[in-house]
Amino acid sequence: MGKTVLVIGAGGAQGGPVAEAALAAGYDVRAAGRSMDKLTGLKAGGATPVRVDLSDPDSVRAAAARADLAFFHAPMGLGGGVEVEAAAVQAILDGGVDHLVYNVGFALPPEPVGAPPLDARIDFVNELLERAPVTVFVPTGYLENFSAPWSAPRIADGELAYPLAEHVRVAWVTNDDVGACAVAAFGRPDRTGGRRLRVAGPERLTLPEVADRIGSGIGHAVSFRRVSGAEYAEMLAPFVGEETARMIGESYDRMAEDRNPLMTPDTSETTDALGVRFTTVEEWARRRLRI
Repeated sequence: MGKTVLVIGAGGAQGGPVAEAALAAGYDVRAAGRSMDKLTGLKAGGATPVRVDLSDPDSVRAAAARADLAFFHAPMGLGGGVEVEAAAVQAILDGGVDHLVYNVGFALPPEPVGAPPLDARIDFVNELLERAPVTVFVPTGYLENFSAPWSAPRIADGELAYPLAEHVRVAWVTNDDVGACAVAAFGRPDRTGGRRLRVAGPERLTLPEVADRIGSGIGHAVSFRRVSGAEYAEMLAPFVGEETARMIGESYDRMAEDRNPLMTPDTSETTDALGVRFTTVEEWARRRLRI
């Protein structure tokens, strides 16, 4: 294509599928991350590994200066709050990219809600959309939570354990679909620049329904068991660290159990702009759960 895409966090679960989708679409890909070891697979596929530390804006700016387009998603456990994330985003823009796709990573409300840390991120995103060549993705929940090492062995034993109430509905999305959306946005800056696009799966499912569809995809029955945020944190801690796990667990314990429209959004605007077909839970389980 003659254009270069910088993918921040290409060695992670979020950035990796974006880098792979960009390579498949014919872009030159600069796969950026702190650990070069995590980028070896992408290097073998044709990407150029680039060491970037998000706490060092100069390294981000230097990487962006050699790219036309960029994708950014703050990794889980990034310290420093929204200030570090904002500095990294600004460094990408200062590097001179023509278009940035910025995945905020969760169902961020469009307006402040009275919680200072969350409101700071909302204000930053809204201000960014007004002044920069940016497309902002606002996703729901990721199906990869169920293929993660704290979940997949339990699913293999027939149990989906998750800290949400049985009646709560979520339009779960896949990382692969986020990658497809990013590549589509790269190719349509005139239709996506300056916009906030909701990224969600095509089904609005309760967790028992998710368990049923995963079971259909992998060929054996799976049942849902609700766990507390504290128990979920214990599941996560060996893989993400105790501090990050505790933060995630506490956020689930504080989560309201009423209907949350942010988790079951209308994505017609997104599909019209990007032309991406989103993956069902059963399709994803058949393709990605190696059980």
